[in-house]
Amino acid sequence: MINMMNFSYKKRSWVVFSYWLFVFIGIPIWWKLTEIYRAKLPLAQMDNWSKGHMCNIQFDIPIVIQVSQEFNDVKGLIKKIRRTITSKQHGNIIKLHIKEKYLKDESYYAVKLRENNEISSVSHYIYHNRTLYIDYNLKITPELPKIISQVLLDIFSVQEKYMKFHLEKFKDQNSSLKLDDIDIKVVKYSSSFDIVFSLINGGEKNVILFWDIEKAINLYFGPLLKQLSMFSKFYVESQVQFCAELTFSPQKSKQNDVFEIPADRFSEFVNSIEWNLATTLSSRKIINFIVYVPHYDTRPLFLKDFNDHLISNNSFLVPQWGSIVIYNQESANVNPYLNTTSLLQIFHIFVSNFLSLLGVPSLPSYIHQEPLPILNTWRLDGLYRQRVIENMAFASTTLGTLSRLVQQISNMAIPDQVQQDVFKTIDHLKKACQNLNDFDSFSALKDASAAISLAEKAFFDPAMVGMLYFPNEHKYGVYLPLFGPLFFPLIVALVHEIKRFFHYWREGVKKKNLTR
Repeated sequence: MINMMNFSYKKRSWVVFSYWLFVFIGIPIWWKLTEIYRAKLPLAQMDNWSKGHMCNIQFDIPIVIQVSQEFNDVKGLIKKIRRTITSKQHGNIIKLHIKEKYLKDESYYAVKLRENNEISSVSHYIYHNRTLYIDYNLKITPELPKIISQVLLDIFSVQEKYMKFHLEKFKDQNSSLKLDDIDIKVVKYSSSFDIVFSLINGGEKNVILFWDIEKAINLYFGPLLKQLSMFSKFYVESQVQFCAELTFSPQKSKQNDVFEIPADRFSEFVNSIEWNLATTLSSRKIINFIVYVPHYDTRPLFLKDFNDHLISNNSFLVPQWGSIVIYNQESANVNPYLNTTSLLQIFHIFVSNFLSLLGVPSLPSYIHQEPLPILNTWRLDGLYRQRVIENMAFASTTLGTLSRLVQQISNMAIPDQVQQDVFKTIDHLKKACQNLNDFDSFSALKDASAAISLAEKAFFDPAMVGMLYFPNEHKYGVYLPLFGPLFFPLIVALVHEIKRFFHYWREGVKKKNLTR
């Protein structure tokens, strides 16, 4: 061991200061090499998108009023309709603009008035196109402005409520607005879905072995899925299971020789432990449609609502999950094969529930709709409008959350990939906003969907999440025991050498004064 006390003052000083020179040079290098890389994010833009300041969302929908040549005072009719509608749509996202003449663009909506004195009042009809037909008796002509205004406002009221909820929610996270039961059922939007049709036999006797599911899907579901192909991609699968017991025993009715399941037990119906409903491994969202054939000891089986009344179609919808239909076979006529005719009523229920799960807006019950295998254009347009707003709101909220997170956690890494994803998200949001202004809901939905995917990808980047498990408190716990014993003797030696320097300096001053 070297004894520094034997060194000269000058040599001893050089040894101490050489150590400190290494520290002063090494610390900046160490700091730079261990620095957490944080790519620059457009935090101001992210916050503005999350507050709804970057896109003024409004749907200006032109509606043409069509009347016969014999109709008197068309301009007066349109003026009254405009006045009524304008007075009731202050602050609305959807603005209806009543027009008299045909528009060059074929995407407009139309209200066609047809005089029909065979009816006592008025009737409403919607077919596949964007035309609303109103048949009216000549006697109620003075009331037409009020009738037309009200039916138009009723048609768009469901969409208005849905969009306003999502816009208010992402502008104000503490908003008191609430969705009703219909909207709570809606599944979160995804660019792709798995639709799984399952035939579940509750027992081993009198079971259904085969069902004509492929033909039934092509007949009853195929046209609708084709129409919605631009909305999302749907992958259809089917399966048959046997001996799939319920988690509880249905109650036998006291009045009739039937078995019943009350509404408060619907949540226990699906036996997730024993029923393997996932046919393939997939990251896509799954919508389940189940045909349940009860155990032969519990037939016939019926469902009851919360008012203790039998449910007419013997089915129920599971919010954001799927739909279940109870199929009771007649004991005297057991058929192991379920053909397309038998599946017709079941698939009518499935289609209705499928539209509810997707969030397709309903039309007022007093409007007669043509029974088509596809959606009429009024409802399809509404679906796109709702989902565009919802997706833009969700993507914008994710950007705002990410912005607050990276500002609060200073040691969180921000890779270049996250930066690129954020810029791409903002770019898609801008395009979606522009497409909305251009009345291109299809392209807007595509961009809004891409914005969600990129925003979630950036938010859940593994490099960012990983840094959360190594906060500053852990660094102190590692570095203090390591560098504490090293720096203590260096500090003591430095203090000692400083004292020695001042001691020799004072001695030198005294000698100079004595020589004078």
